[in-house]
Amino acid sequence: MAVRNVLVVANDDGTRGNLVAAVVNNSDQERSMTVYVGDPVQDTLRIDVAADSTVSYGARDSLDDPPLIDPLDADPGGTIPVTFETDVAEAVTVQVPVLGGCLEYLRQIEPNAEGPEECPWYVDVEP
Repeated sequence: MAVRNVLVVANDDGTRGNLVAAVVNNSDQERSMTVYVGDPVQDTLRIDVAADSTVSYGARDSLDDPPLIDPLDADPGGTIPVTFETDVAEAVTVQVPVLGGCLEYLRQIEPNAEGPEECPWYVDVEP
């Protein structure tokens, strides 16, 4: 199994976040991945992936809704250690970027997003 393009989109105070990623299973059997967020662990997620397929989390219609990380203790703009573990490989820990929802393309992924008014410095410019 492999994980691609992973990041966390957190609310402004960094107490909740959504995991955005693609989890790839190239084997001929269904596999499960356990995701441990933080050190010490703040939340645990389980992701099941069918044989020879990919599960992608994000905001586009073609993607699955991102799993909620709650609780989370990570400020937007920083990183958080995330450990990915399967039954067929050793656990791998990586530093994952934590982004906020002030960027337009992330707003719909942010937990409890309130809209652009929560980002007073952010300005949408019409072409």
